[in-house]
Parts: sequence; structure tokens; C-alpha cells
Amino acid sequence: MSDKTTTNVKATLLADLNPSRSHMDKKLYRQILLENGLRCVLVSDTLAMGQRARQPQPPKGCDDELEPDDEEEEEEEDEEEEEEDMDVEPDDLEGDYEDEEEDDDDEMEEDGTRNAAAAMIVGAGSYDDPLCAMGMAHFLEHMLFMGTKKYPTENAYDAFLSSHGGSNNAYTELQHTVYHFEIPQEHLNESLDRFAQFFLHPLLLPNAVEREVQAIESEFQLSKMMDDCRLQQLWCHTCKQDATQHPFRKFSWGNTHTLQTVPQSNNIDMIAELRKFYNAHYYASNMRLVVIGAYSLDELEQQVLSQFATISPSPTPQGLSSTKPRSLPLAPSSLGRIYRMVPVHDRHTLSITWQLPCQKDNWKTKPCDYLGHLLGHESAGSLLSLLKKKSWAVGCSAGVGGGGYEDASSHALFSLGFVLSEEGGNYWTEIIQYVYTYIGMIRHYFQQPDGMPPWLYKELEAIQNLSYKFADELSPADFVEDIVENLSPTSTLPHDRLLDGNGLMFEYDSVAILDIVENYLTPENSRVDFLSSTFGRSSDYEGSSDNTSSSSQVEPFDNDGDAISFVTQNHQTEPMFGTTFWCHVIPFKIMDQWRMASQPSVPNTLSLPPVNPFLPTCFELKNLPVEDVVELGTVEDHLEDATFLKLEDDNTFPPIPPASSEARLPNLIVDSQILKLWHLQDRKFKRPIADLRLKFVATNANISPLHRACADLYVMLCQDSSTETTYQASVCELEFVGSANDAGFHLRAYGFDHKLLCLAEKMISIYLSFRLPSETNTGVNLPNTIKPGRFQACLESLRRNYGNFGLKASGLCTNTRLRCLRPTIWSAHSKLQALNNLATNTFMTTIRSILDQMSVEVLYHGNCNQDDARTAATMIGNALKTSGVKTAPKESIPKELVLKIRAAENNDMSNDLSQQPVTLPGLDPNESNTAVELYFQIGVDNIEERVMIDVLCQVMYEPLFDQLRTKEQFGYHVSVGPRWTYGVLGMSFEVVTASRSAVEATERLERFLIDFRKVLEEMLPSTFAEQVASLAKNKLQMFNSLAEESSSYWSEITAGRYDWEVYRNEALELRGIKQENAVAAYEKWLLSGTESNRRRLAMHIIGSGVPVSLDRPKNVSLDVAKAEVDKKVAAYHELCNQETW
Repeated sequence: MSDKTTTNVKATLLADLNPSRSHMDKKLYRQILLENGLRCVLVSDTLAMGQRARQPQPPKGCDDELEPDDEEEEEEEDEEEEEEDMDVEPDDLEGDYEDEEEDDDDEMEEDGTRNAAAAMIVGAGSYDDPLCAMGMAHFLEHMLFMGTKKYPTENAYDAFLSSHGGSNNAYTELQHTVYHFEIPQEHLNESLDRFAQFFLHPLLLPNAVEREVQAIESEFQLSKMMDDCRLQQLWCHTCKQDATQHPFRKFSWGNTHTLQTVPQSNNIDMIAELRKFYNAHYYASNMRLVVIGAYSLDELEQQVLSQFATISPSPTPQGLSSTKPRSLPLAPSSLGRIYRMVPVHDRHTLSITWQLPCQKDNWKTKPCDYLGHLLGHESAGSLLSLLKKKSWAVGCSAGVGGGGYEDASSHALFSLGFVLSEEGGNYWTEIIQYVYTYIGMIRHYFQQPDGMPPWLYKELEAIQNLSYKFADELSPADFVEDIVENLSPTSTLPHDRLLDGNGLMFEYDSVAILDIVENYLTPENSRVDFLSSTFGRSSDYEGSSDNTSSSSQVEPFDNDGDAISFVTQNHQTEPMFGTTFWCHVIPFKIMDQWRMASQPSVPNTLSLPPVNPFLPTCFELKNLPVEDVVELGTVEDHLEDATFLKLEDDNTFPPIPPASSEARLPNLIVDSQILKLWHLQDRKFKRPIADLRLKFVATNANISPLHRACADLYVMLCQDSSTETTYQASVCELEFVGSANDAGFHLRAYGFDHKLLCLAEKMISIYLSFRLPSETNTGVNLPNTIKPGRFQACLESLRRNYGNFGLKASGLCTNTRLRCLRPTIWSAHSKLQALNNLATNTFMTTIRSILDQMSVEVLYHGNCNQDDARTAATMIGNALKTSGVKTAPKESIPKELVLKIRAAENNDMSNDLSQQPVTLPGLDPNESNTAVELYFQIGVDNIEERVMIDVLCQVMYEPLFDQLRTKEQFGYHVSVGPRWTYGVLGMSFEVVTASRSAVEATERLERFLIDFRKVLEEMLPSTFAEQVASLAKNKLQMFNSLAEESSSYWSEITAGRYDWEVYRNEALELRGIKQENAVAAYEKWLLSGTESNRRRLAMHIIGSGVPVSLDRPKNVSLDVAKAEVDKKVAAYHELCNQETW
């Protein structure tokens, strides 16, 4: 770190966070307040301290040197060498470090590198938007990336981070805006300097404003077809308050209408408005900063003082805006109503939302969490369990959401939501009556002398304590984002509770809980939102003008007619998203029935959550084998073993650690024809958790669309039938998930290891019960685990999922590209057709044929020794034997083939049909976005070409984004990335645009490829070497959790590659990458020419926007469009002559 400081800058030490750290957290914390009012949390990442020691450091004093192309001079105060004046006594620091030596056994082993990170939160968001330019807070967030006084180049910040292996992002909420970045440790100083300029001197240039408003519009277009976003905006539009009365009514996203059309029509100077907003809200005492790095707290404090002490301490007079206390957002006249909304997707959801006062002061007791647990539990006796028995619902959720719409300083919105079956939508009044019956049961228990059963709270408290105590380490970027959110100016957490205040329950407050139940969870204080495709789909109302307004300020009205005998006439339209809806007053008779249902009583059909059998009680770490030794030793022991590659200008390739011994990598414990089990006992994370993953490979899993669809239905039925069990396990941080794929299906149990195998055994028996004959299961009947009515409910849900697939242009584009490459991927449309009139006997016959011949491969990783692994193997083997599963002969397992894309004949791109784009209309006629993907196929996986692809993507990503996204505004989403498709390498360029045609986007990508060849060839060797080194550093990043490490091993198992240290080996390969070789690969793979071997597949999904719709077929129905996708994919297979790798 630099020794430079700002003259006479001091910081006040705030509350100590270290006592509230979790059991496994060995980081050191310091909380300070700068003289300008900026509150900061500094975090010394002791986990990364060792890896910083092995990183080659630049010569002393060069940290603050500018990049060669930076022409701006340093501020004079930054040139001065001053000794830092601190308010921290040396004894405080020594005490911090001494404390870390007490529990060495609990420390994670250092394995790989770990980045530094920083985040800034500003106490201004969409609530603060001026009425003349709604979306201003979001717009300003974008503009801060567009150049600063010190670094005026638009992409200077992004380019610096990208070229040094870093990343960044930002987001705007209702009451705050967050900016954050992540960077290798040695570049933290320079990154903080660039980051600080956002909050000192942003340029806000007119030409950037004109262009970036188009990016806001593109982002809005991507959100416009999301039902959750549409519902949020409907809340705002129907709150029955004017935006001058409550900012909840504002339109927070922003688009060209609110940020360009409206301001221009009112002669608003947007540059002046942006500057006014910035001056009013972007000042030090309205900001909070978090920095984590592999440096001492003194070093971090020194750097923060030097970079952030000159931020303005208060709003400037011309920007000062007054704020007044905010009331509840939903006016009484908006409550007691049902809002029926037409969705984009085929879906049926019902939610009851109650408006509460702000709950931030209840951080100790969390009454909403307690009530959410009761109303949203899914075990026996729950609302969901009852509704599933009636075939009315398939899922539920309850509580106050984490976003600003639900949890703000003005209010809290407590919602109870259900995913319904189509039949369930006919019984919405009865469903809500059951909800109030459950509330009546809660009231009953509170009236008893002993109140609610004490164990309910104690169980929740114990689970949260365990979750916090053994919490996984977050990535640095996620960590700073998490902490800075807790620092928000609207947060009421005490200064010493930033780490645990939001995660733990500190005390039971029956008064607060009862207050919410009695005074707020009432019919009069609720609104009902009912989204259902039985009212139609958004595409059905395209072009409709009934009661439509172009102004977000038009007052919604109550529709004529009855809330019960509802007909889809005289609809209203929310003006920003174009959402069709109806609003009806809920009749007094219904409201009175609900009030009566909420009277204190104990119903026969509902009950409180049962005692949870999955609460772990054993947390001992299993003993390591006697022969196990710590081979890696200390960092210093292996500096001499680390391999260095000298680059230009004193940049050095990161040291690569020695290869791990076999004992520290997965070992094959069981190797039979039907079962292989890999085992690895954890040495790194030292937590009482484990990860068990199973890959079932079935001979007949994918032989037809019917088989593949039945496999999906089979997994859904197993999950549905075990909800009461898996929900209780999930509450105790023990998860079980299943999924079907083209080869069979995967199962996973993850969490506290104490009862993991018990859960896994129970779930595996459920999955294999479809193979096991019983009294009622003769091979054509469903097993006993599937309750009456659930087959049809799950079938309906799956058919809905298939029907909704591909409505988003970008998703359809990627899926269609994969199907063009893989002839055995069945489309959602073909699977949907296969499910027509599916009977249980056909389903069972199909599933039994899939389960007839299988092989299983397992990974068991974590706090489990070899005895545990053998126990798991025995359990799995017995289950397979009992169910009668036969071993799948190796030769009978279908190969996952990938088509070989034809190279252009004689480099003729225009006349060779195989080189023409696969062009299809988007499936949703209201989807304005067009998606373009250029995929370049390289060849069969090998490490040399794999890392070369990574290098090319690394050097191209930021220039591509800057040119097409920032400068030319082709769309909000512009990217390039590597692709690994069932063992075949490739790279993909993607553009999602609502402003350009697919042809324009494709031609622009091709021009970029031509132009960038010269950029790559003329790139300074030092710059190229720096890019390679940053890529290597990213590959050498340590895993943050056992789950991350398990996922890496599991990827190798599912790919059949078994390269357990793939990232280390790729970093080794990167050492030999030469610039001339990169240019040669670029020409061969990406450019057309005499020496080229380019294999390109171009995908065009045409949206309905203008001018992107110019090449979109007109009046195409959904079924016809889906059939056209299948037809085009089959035609492409023929063009490739069905030749595979």
C-alpha cells in the first residue's frame, strides 16, 4: 500500500465489531468515522494475508503511479509524504492480532488467492427522484461510470478493473444506491483511487447523457416482460396516493419517456438536474464505505483517508432537498380490494399483502420472521399441506421481502403468496379464508396462559445461531455488498451489530408479534393480488386501448361489476409496463367471512409447525487419518517452489502452488459396475457440513421426448411428495434437490452433516420407489408416496413450465443454439406435446423403463471420513439392489454427441447456406428485444485451446462492451465468453437489443472482429502479459466455501474429465501463452480468410420492437412459432450432414 496520506486527516474510532464475529470468522474489523462524516468499515482479510505475502509486490512507492496512458496529474496533496495521524492506540491493534492466535485449529487453510473488494452505499434512491425525471437515481448510477475529472476516459474505470482481473457492478434501490468492485490485492490502491472519483468529480457530460439514457431504456425493456417487476409497478400505480404525497407512487426504473420525453417537453435541463441530484445526495455523511483487503487495518485506514477524506461533507446549498416524515404508502382506499393482473407467462399466483409500519427497529425480535415461519411453513398441518391435498396449490412463501418495495423506512409489506393450480384459482376466497383461519389459530395460542409454545422460538433462535456460527465465507464482492447494505443510512442497526444484527434473533417479543396479528393482519388492511392466465396473457391485449393512459399519474379506479362474478371487460392498463388489470372492492359478505375465520380457535385441519427432527446436535469435526499430514506447510515454505514468469515492466506472473497430493483430492472408494463413489474429507473449511451428490445415468433417459418429459415429471413428483420432509430439513440448513437431464438425473444433499445421510436415504428411497413393486404399485400404478390428485397437479405445473419456456428472447437464443449443436436435446414444445393425455400407466411404464438400467456415480465431500463414505456407499447400493435396478452396460449408455459446424466453403459466407443465420421470431409478440448470438466452434476439449479461448475472451470483453454497449448503444446486454458444450470448445458473442436489427448487430460484431485483430496484434507486450497474468490470478482464486469446491469436483465428474485441479493446471498452461500465438488462434477461429478454419453459427431471435421487427414474420401464433423453431433446428442438422465430433 502507499505511504501517502492526506495532510492532518483524522478518523474517529467507532464501535468494535470484532466481538460479534461468527465462530469461523477470523477477519479483523475496524469501524471509523472520517472528519467529513463518511462512516467506514475496514476489514483486514487474514484469510488472504498469506497469499498476499507470496504475490510479487511492485517496487516501493510505485503503487500510486498512473498507467502509461493516463495523462491527468495527481492532486498536489496526494504527492505529499506525511505520517498518518491516528486515533487508534497500538495496544488495540496488538490485542486484535493476539486474539487470532487462540483458535488456530479453526482457521481455514490458505489455498489459492483471494481478491480485495470495496463497496459504497449512498442514502439516495428512487424515492428521491424528482417528479420531472423519474428514474433519476438509477440514471445517475449509470452516469458515474462515464468518466471523472481525474480519469476522463469513459471506460477508464471498467478498463482498469477488467485488465487487472477485477469486476464491478452497481444497483439502485428505493432508498439507496450501491456501487462495488472486486480486484486482485495488489491493485486495491489504484482501484480505490478510481472508485473515489465517482464521489468527488464525475463529469456528467452531455454526449454521455444522451447515449446512456438509451441504456436505461434497454434495461427497462429487459425488465418489462417480467411478471414480478410488473406486479411491483402495479403496487405503485394503485397505491391511491399521488407521487407528491408518497414517493412509493413513483416509477423507479426510468426509461426514455421519463428521462427524455417528459424533461424535454417541460424544458428541463437534464445535465443540471443530474448535477442537482448529485449535489443534494452524494455527500460524505450520506454515504458508507466498506473495504476488505489482505492488509493491516492501519494500512487500509491510511488508504481510505487518503482517497475519501475530501468528499464533500454535506449537500451543496443549490442541491439541498428537504425530506419530510413519510406515511404508509398504500392509502386505505387501495386496501380491501382484489387486483386481477394479466401475466406475461402462463401462471396462477395469489398473494395477500398487509401493510405494516416500518419494522427496522424490531431487528432484535424480528416478529415478521417469526410470523413468516408460522404462516409459510410447509410441513404437516401447514396451509400449503392443506391446499395441496385439495389440489389448489403447489407452493407458498411468506414474510417481508428484502427489497426496498417491501422493507423501507416508511413501511413494511408482509405478503403471503401461493402458486396455484388452475383449479385453485376458482377458490381464491376459500384459500384466503383458510389463511385467516390460521391467523385465528395463532390468536388462540396467544390467548392461552402460556402463550405460544416456547420451543417454536427457541428452535428458530437455535437454527439462526447455528447458521451464523458456521456460515460459509462469502466472496469479497458479496461480503462488502452484504455489510454495506447493513450500513445504509436508513438502517437502525446499532453500530456494534452490523455483522449479526440482521441474522440472529436476540429476544422473544410476544407483544410485538401479537400487535401485528391483531392490528395489521386483518382483511381491512390487506390487498389481494391475483395473477392468472385464465384472464388472458399480456400478448392477448397487445394494442388494446381500453382505459389506457400514457401518464403514470392517472388515478386507477374500481372496476364496475362484482369481485366474485368477474368478467374480463373494461380493463385498466398500468401505463409504464402496459400491464392489464382490474380492481374490485371485495364484497362485505366475503370480508365478514374472513373476519369471522380469524377469530381465536383451533381448527381440525391446520396446526403449528411440528418439532423439527433435522435440528443438528453434533458438530464435531471428524478425525483425519493418522497418516494425514499438512503437506502444504506455510506460504513461505513454498515460495521457492512457486513458478514465476517474468513479464514486462516488473509485472510478474502469479506464483502457482504445488500440486496437491492424492490424499487431498477425491479418491475412488467404491468402483463397481453399478456404483462409483468418490470421497474427500475436508481439510480446508473445518465446518460440520458435507456435500453428497449422485449422478444416475440411465440407458433410456432420453430416447424420446416422452421419456425426457416423464423424467422431468418424475423428479417433480418426488419433490412434491417429500415437501413436508425437505422443508423441515431446509429450515435446519440441510438441503435436498433433484433434477433430470439428458443422461438421467442428479440428486444432492448438502448442509450440516449430522443428519445428512438420514435425509439422503429417505429421499433416495422415494426416488427409487417408482421402480419397486408394492401392493398398490404393480408397475402401472403410482407408488404410495404419491398422494391422490398430485399426479395431475404436477403434470399441469410441468406443462405450464414447458409452455412458458423460451418467452425471453435471450433464453430462446441460447437454447436454440444448443439444440442446433445437440441433435438429442428435445424442445420444450416436443416434450409438451408428448405429455398430451398422459395417463398414469403410460407414465409408470416409461419411468420404469428409464429406471431399469442405471449406473450411479457419487461424490461425498466434507466432514465425512472413509467410514462415512463406505456407509453412504452401502446405503446407496442397498437401495439400488432392493429396487431391482440393473447395471447399465457401458456400451448401452448413449453418447452425448455434438454436431460439427461446417466451415464456409471457399470462405463464401453469403452463398453457403450453413453460414446463414438461423432466424426465428420471438415467442412472445410483446417481447421487444431481439437476441443475436454468434457462436464459434473450436474443437474437442483440450487444455491448450481452452486457455487460449479464455485469453481471447479476457482481452476482448471490455473493448467489445465499451464499443457496442457504451459508445454505440446497441443494447444493454453485450458480452463475449467461452463455451464448453459437452466436451466441445467454443466462444460466443451475444447482443440483446431493442434498438437495432439482428442483421445490424451481426454485421457490427463481424466488423468488431475484423478491427480487433489489429488491436490484438499491436497490443503492447506488457499489456498482453498483464491480461494473461490477471486471468491466471482469477483461476487461482481460493474457493470460498465447501459448496464451491464440491461444485468444481462435480463438474469434472459430470464432464468425465476428472482433472481435480483444473484451475491450477490452466494457470500453468497460461504461463506459456504468447501473443503471436493468440493472434494466430484469433485469425484461425474468428476471421474468414484463406488460412481460416472458422466454424460459425449465427442465431437471430427477432423481437417486436422497432426497428428490430423489420425482419420479423407477421401474425405468428405461439404454437406456429414453436413449431418453426423445431423445423429450423432440424434443417440445420441436415446442413451439417449430421457430422459429429
